[in-house]
Amino acid sequence: MTSDSHTAEAVAVSPAPAERLRDELERINAGLAAMLHTPPAELAAGSDQAMRDELVVCGILGGKDVGKSTLINALAGQVVSADLAEAGHGTEGPIAYVHEQATAGVQRRLGPAARLATVQLAAHQIDAIRNVVLVDLPDFDSSFDGHAELVASLAPVLDRVLWVQSPRKLGDRAWVRLCGEVVKAVPNVYCVLNKVDELLADERLAGEDPSMAAANAEARAQRFWRAQHAWVSETISAAGYDCPADRQFLMSAAFGPTNSFVEEVGRRWGDSSWSRYADDRPTVEGIAALAREELETLRARVLGPVGVDEIRRAKEANRNAEWAAGIARLRTHYDLDRLLESLDIACGEESLVEAFDESCGPGYVATVAAALERRLRSDEELADELLSMRVQRWPLLRLVYWPLGWLARFGGRRASSRIRPAVSVEEESDAFLVAGRALDARLELARARVLADQAVLVKRLRLEPEFPASQELTANARSAARALVPAVERRMLDELGEPGPRAGKLGRAALWLVLLWFPLLQPMLKGGLEMYLAHTRPSVLRGVYAIVTTLSAGHLLASLGVVALVYVAILAGMHVRAFGAVRRWRQETVIELLTDEVENLLLEKGLAPLLKPFHRCRARLVGLCRPLGFPRDV
Repeated sequence: MTSDSHTAEAVAVSPAPAERLRDELERINAGLAAMLHTPPAELAAGSDQAMRDELVVCGILGGKDVGKSTLINALAGQVVSADLAEAGHGTEGPIAYVHEQATAGVQRRLGPAARLATVQLAAHQIDAIRNVVLVDLPDFDSSFDGHAELVASLAPVLDRVLWVQSPRKLGDRAWVRLCGEVVKAVPNVYCVLNKVDELLADERLAGEDPSMAAANAEARAQRFWRAQHAWVSETISAAGYDCPADRQFLMSAAFGPTNSFVEEVGRRWGDSSWSRYADDRPTVEGIAALAREELETLRARVLGPVGVDEIRRAKEANRNAEWAAGIARLRTHYDLDRLLESLDIACGEESLVEAFDESCGPGYVATVAAALERRLRSDEELADELLSMRVQRWPLLRLVYWPLGWLARFGGRRASSRIRPAVSVEEESDAFLVAGRALDARLELARARVLADQAVLVKRLRLEPEFPASQELTANARSAARALVPAVERRMLDELGEPGPRAGKLGRAALWLVLLWFPLLQPMLKGGLEMYLAHTRPSVLRGVYAIVTTLSAGHLLASLGVVALVYVAILAGMHVRAFGAVRRWRQETVIELLTDEVENLLLEKGLAPLLKPFHRCRARLVGLCRPLGFPRDV
């Protein structure tokens, strides 16, 4: 930000997106903790607070004796933090290198740590970096009380982090653990190996012809430098932290100038005058220049002017990294992936089928289906109802069926054979009682099997009280079974009574012909023929008389009686066919249908309720996890 920009406090970055993400994570965290009866996970939170201002607060983090204070002084170009290493205390409290107009903003940003330690301010007047703040933090691995807690409280509100290490502490496990807790986007993290002068033991440069050392000084320095970078990458990666190569810096902050670096190495080698190792001095000078170059590069990146857009991008990157880290912590803390996988298995029908087979045994369903089949109404009752359904398609037959249907049914029964009688209520028994074992005993066995198979899940989710008792399962199954026989009968009648294509014109015409033939058409045709064939007047008169007689009431009534008898005969034939259809359907379809229905009934009413607690938990868990981006298959 240039000197004519707003002050660090003047323009606030909108906190809304970060707050929404934080609130969402906390909501999910609380929901998972309540559901899984587990203490909530500790989530990183600080990006929302950092987005409320335009400061870029860069924290210098590291262990004891890694040269943090020396590094901040080297970066600032002035004494900001006193080096108290000789006294053994290190940095006791946070020290901020900040523009004098941004001190209030720094105090607000670092306010959460105020109860632990006072933030010391080292003010400057460099307007080009008025929104950039360097904070020297206490040693996180110090034995002094409160240091680790102070670092943990300040780290979340930082925008950038410089992890400072020394060759002796490189890859320290405590450092790696802290890295996992301080969540920042990769572009906002720098890994600094300080005190590279300690790497220059005499054996580091041995192995080459001393006479060629001076001539190859630059190449030797570059080769040494690349080797140290590779060593740093391998060491911190092996410790469990990956830092991109462009975010790694090697330097010696205490010996920035080339001469002081060379003098320090000469002292370490016991040759302060460089009389014995004169051939190696150009190489050491080259290494010193490379260390100085990386210090200057780091200073440009950390203390260079930062524009508003760059600030916003950096803070949003930290917010997104915090969100991703929160998701990862939730998944790990609650073991969500394994839990979802276990619930998927528990909700599967395979476990139901296995429990069903074990509790019921082979042949059980077929035996129950056979017992229920005997409770269907008799062939006579079913055929009577089927005939009534079929008659509805023939309007003329309905006229006769209403007063004379009993006669048609009587004739049909007389013409049919092997009519299956109905089972009396007294003969009915418990259809589910097979081999002396009642249904509730079998369902109790299935319930115990499900609880045993999913014992770990049931215990973790505390689900056992939610499982229905076997008596409740039995009541559900029996209640559904009572409607099973009537439902099968209705299906039978619906299928057999289905007319298919509507009654054809020929059939309807035949019925009308019977209706008109005997009362009208036959007598009138007879009279007409007599008149046509007559040669004398008396014959003509007889024909006319025959026609007139046809229209008499007595003749019409007698003829309609004949029509009725013909219709009754037709109905009796339909009744015989209804008997045959019922018997065939019973023989070919009923047992198979009842077997399927009984199996489905036992699974859905007797066993499926055992999976409902798992389904409810899975639905709730998926609802909580969906904002986190998983599982992806729902």
